Amino acid sequence: MSTTTGVNKVILFGEIAGEPVFSDHNCATQGWRFTVHTHEMVRRGGEMLPHTETHQINAPNALIKAVLPRLQKGCKIYIEGKVETLSHVDRQGIRRYDTHINASRIEFPGLAIAG
Repeated sequence: MSTTTGVNKVILFGEIAGEPVFSDHNCATQGWRFTVHTHEMVRRGGEMLPHTETHQINAPNALIKAVLPRLQKGCKIYIEGKVETLSHVDRQGIRRYDTHINASRIEFPGLAIAG
């Protein structure tokens, strides 16, 4: 009998969409945030069309230290991590959800950096 509850693993290969921003709201969530775009072709109405997904990436200081100089808009990047969804209630009393990737490994094509 298996006691596995599931797997939460994400692998992304995409392009950095913006400069990283340091976030230090509290010690537990201190780290860097940046956006990555992934591109693919999807079939719609019998036609292949380009499709872009936008991913919000969170990475701890220890992981980013080695790669910060290379985190520039337009650079190709490989990321491994986990999906996390947080919820909050906005000013109008509506529950909102934010989904992001908590990075555990970052590499650049041809150069292993962190893991």
